[in-house]
This record gives sequence, structure tokens and C-alpha cells, in this order.
Amino acid sequence: MAMKPWKSEAGGAQLEAYVGAYGVKTGKYATTGELIRDAAILFDIDPLPSCQEMAAAITTLGKGVRSKLAHKNTHLLAADPQPEQPSAASVGAIDRMMAASVPQFVDGAPFGVDGQVDVDPAKLLRKVVSAVIASGHADILWEFPDVLAFFHARIPAPGELVGHHNVQ
Repeated sequence: MAMKPWKSEAGGAQLEAYVGAYGVKTGKYATTGELIRDAAILFDIDPLPSCQEMAAAITTLGKGVRSKLAHKNTHLLAADPQPEQPSAASVGAIDRMMAASVPQFVDGAPFGVDGQVDVDPAKLLRKVVSAVIASGHADILWEFPDVLAFFHARIPAPGELVGHHNVQ
């Protein structure tokens, strides 16, 4: 197998990492130009002539802006718009955790509650996912394949989480 042309170019590895961090399979790129083109689409910037210049331009965006742009634009790339499916091991781990989920009593003082608070990890996970969806940031759930596996590898509709929010 031939080495990809951008791997030996200055800034190539960094550009590949920026694109690959959002579930894009960088192995599909046969040329440096293809990688630069998709990086420009993903991060909504004009294509630059080299990997080093592209990587520098993407770096200046900052982590938060990069993440927002990439999540917004991933679907614009022709192939593989979603991240990999979670592995059987990671799905099994969350299934075991949920099966073993039992309410736990924790000190309520940090929550302004006298006594102890009954916390069930399965209910807590649903509450957190509900809060993420309600805040309009459901797209970040794609970064957590184990959580998606718990919800059958999809982002649940807000209606599915009715009753799973607020501290009870």
C-alpha cells in the first residue's frame, strides 16, 4: 500500500487529524488536494495550496468553532457522514452498567438538599441526554458512541425523554 501524499507533507498529519477527528475516513483520500478540499468544506474556509497552510488556518479557528463547523458540515462530505458504529465491547459495557444500575444514596448537601439524594445512573444518563437535546446541542451526542448505543445508535427524539428530566 502506497503512503498517502499528505503524510510526508509539512502539516499533513495535523490536517489529517483535524478532518479525521470528526468521523471522516481519511484513508479514502488518494491525493493531498482531496484532503484539502474536504477540510475546506468541513471547516467552511477557502482551500489553501498546502496542508501546512490549511492546518494553520484551521488551528486559528479554535477548538469550539472547529467543532461547531465540523458538526454542521460533516453531511456535506460525500461519503461516511456519520461516525463509526460503537464496538460490541463498548455496547456491552454500557448494557452491563445499565443492567447493574441501582439507586445510590449520595450526600444532598452540594445540591441544597438536607439528607441524602437517591441517584439512579440509568435515570441520570437519560436526564443528561435530555438536557443536551433540550439545549439544542443534540449533534454533540455523535461524539459519544456508547451513549448512542444505549439509545439504539441514534439521537432520541425529545418526546422519547419525556419525564426523564429535572431532579425527582
